[in-house]
Amino acid sequence: MQKTTIKINGYINVPKYLQNVGIVKNLIRQKVLGVGSPLPSIRQICLVNNLSQETVLKAYKELKESGIIKARERQGYFVQTDRVDHRKNIFLLFDELSEYKKILYNTIREGLDKGGARTKIFFHHCNIDVFESLIINNREGFNMFVIMPFAHSRISAILEELKGKDVLLLDRKENLDVNKFNFIAQDFDNAVFDCLASALDRIQKYRCFILVFPQTDSITSNAFKAPKDIKIAFGRFCSNFGIEHKIVSKVEEVRQGEAFFFVDDMDMVKTIEMAKKRGMELGSDIGVLSYNDFPLKRVVGEGITVISTDFVKMGEALVEYVLKDTRTIKSIMATELIPRRSL
Repeated sequence: MQKTTIKINGYINVPKYLQNVGIVKNLIRQKVLGVGSPLPSIRQICLVNNLSQETVLKAYKELKESGIIKARERQGYFVQTDRVDHRKNIFLLFDELSEYKKILYNTIREGLDKGGARTKIFFHHCNIDVFESLIINNREGFNMFVIMPFAHSRISAILEELKGKDVLLLDRKENLDVNKFNFIAQDFDNAVFDCLASALDRIQKYRCFILVFPQTDSITSNAFKAPKDIKIAFGRFCSNFGIEHKIVSKVEEVRQGEAFFFVDDMDMVKTIEMAKKRGMELGSDIGVLSYNDFPLKRVVGEGITVISTDFVKMGEALVEYVLKDTRTIKSIMATELIPRRSL
């Protein structure tokens, strides 16, 4: 393995760096090089073929971004996978893997696997230092970056580190220059307002409408980092339609005649438990509206009313974008009210 040689043909009309890429792939296909095998050094390839370091580095960079090889500091380059025929090697950065994000991720993974793309998922948990570190440390290892951002003053500057690369914002895009990025995202302001307006008759049955929007981080959720546009839409809706309302960070007590709008599922569960202990019925004594749907909400309390995008469709839109090599996408996914018995 150590004596493997890469010999470039100077008489054919194929760029030398692409010949280098092709030779490495063929050596892996033929099992001359296996996973973990060292590649010839840049110096050796240059000496054997009278090439510049820039030419060989360009070839190895392309192989790295395709996820086929990896670099080890002061040791050289090594084979990372024997799957050499995928065109896309995708860096997928989520905030967390909540129930509805699992639906999104599974749709993406299954679609891209079938299409021959390679994906690797990372999580930033709305921690800006983790977000930055993951991007900086992986910017040369992939040829496409799918990133789920969050509201933070440093996000824009960090994404500048990926300038010139294929970047897609997923799910959120607030405070970012959408002219610079492709995106498949939700509208957390106007769409939420419209969904609330479509539920006006249901909400008006209650004397007070309460948005439960956490202010601090928790072990189970990053809901405190949810888009502030939800608050804006909620306040605008209540003001426009004369709905008595308030915004709280957690529910201390449940009173008859109140309707709650939750962005965090654990807050919703705790409130429902409090209501049941007092013998209250969902949909009559108190109302419950939740953000983001997943299968359990269809059966909890005989069905939880939700405002949600379709995460399967979001995942399918991403898969289509990747596999069809679409150059530009600026897509806002539809958000709908799904009425059930809880409201």
